[in-house]
Amino acid sequence: MATPSVVPGPGAPRRGRPRDAKAERAILEAAVAILSEVGFTHLSVEAVAARAGVGKPTIYRRWPSKLELVIDAVERLAPPLQPASTGDPLTDLRQIVPQLMADVTSSPIGRAIVALANDAETHAELARRLGARYLAPRRAVIADILRQAVDAGQVRGDIDPEMTIDLMMGAALYHWLARAQPVDADTGRRIVDTVWDSLQPSR
Repeated sequence: MATPSVVPGPGAPRRGRPRDAKAERAILEAAVAILSEVGFTHLSVEAVAARAGVGKPTIYRRWPSKLELVIDAVERLAPPLQPASTGDPLTDLRQIVPQLMADVTSSPIGRAIVALANDAETHAELARRLGARYLAPRRAVIADILRQAVDAGQVRGDIDPEMTIDLMMGAALYHWLARAQPVDADTGRRIVDTVWDSLQPSR
């Protein structure tokens, strides 16, 4: 007589090794750290595995390629942009933009993205996907605040939100790269205020 098959109930343990959240976090952090140190070309799965204290198969079970690992690491470890909605566009910009500037100039995530942006032709697909997942949503938040400022008559109606964002972030990156100084909250606010003053309607 055949033995009836048994279907595990909802509380029954499943076969196979469950994902180790601690190991996964270590892998992601190692990938971002090495990326910020040596760039994508010289990053290797072997180096990530060694720094994270895991075997290469552990990495390949989760991510089929170095590209997928790097994109996932940057996306998941990037600090969230804390939305501000005070009703005053300038106040919101003073909160959000310095936060993004600090993330880009002071964190391994930011350094990794800047390094990739400088080598976009070599790693065009990687730069494109990281830009879409990390930078684009953050720029969209800032652009929306600038449009609110236009609607409220606080800045000129002919401003280009995307160019305005470039001016603010470009000043932050120059401060970081040329002066070798991270952009702190005070510097970020002063950059925002300087650009904001240039957007004022003619009197």
